[in-house]
Amino acid sequence: MMKYISFIVLTTCCLALDTPCEFGSPLPSVFCGRGPNRQDCPSGYFCHIDPLDRFAVCCAQALPCLYNGTTYHTGDSFKSDDGCNTCGCNNGMVFCTLMWCSGQTDLIV
Repeated sequence: MMKYISFIVLTTCCLALDTPCEFGSPLPSVFCGRGPNRQDCPSGYFCHIDPLDRFAVCCAQALPCLYNGTTYHTGDSFKSDDGCNTCGCNNGMVFCTLMWCSGQTDLIV
């Protein structure tokens, strides 16, 4: 009678990141992580440190949006000035739905 021994080999793999920054590419040649070679990121950037310490790069901060005198941040959603459409902020740009609203005579595009 033959005995079989099975081996299960598990490999872990990391997904390659196109860029670790949400908005654009990291600043080249700036290491902002831990240690003696650490540098501070310039104004308008923040240090993004990978949880596994694979990288530490300076990434651009998201730009706020200004809409009707109110400042919103990336990911915020809010009512449009017509009261029935919804808007959102994404890195300095405001995007709004364009639906017809009751009481509105025409849709302005």
